[in-house]
Amino acid sequence: MAISNCSGSGDRQPGEDVGRFASARGGVCQAAEAAGDGDAAGAKTIFFDRSHQPLHELAAAAQERDRGVAARLLEAKERVESGFENDSPTLAVDLETLAVASGRAMIAAGTTDPGPCRP
Repeated sequence: MAISNCSGSGDRQPGEDVGRFASARGGVCQAAEAAGDGDAAGAKTIFFDRSHQPLHELAAAAQERDRGVAARLLEAKERVESGFENDSPTLAVDLETLAVASGRAMIAAGTTDPGPCRP
């Protein structure tokens, strides 16, 4: 899987994206909860409104330190996007997997993993 730098971060410093990455990860968790409640349309809206673009930026940031982690993040994101298009019965699980992958990417990008979606 090719990874391109599509962050559009320009001259921002690495720490400036911490809140954006955490918000994107929170959006993935909210989408997982919505999908688990049977609201795939709501999960899709949450995902694309809060998480989609920042996850690309997170992958670009993680790629600088660990290409494998970045690739796994993008693969998990692709699986979720495919699940939205195909009404996947595993959408909630796929979103939770994406949350884990995003946490690992946050570590690779030099921030902290906020932990599991649900304590």
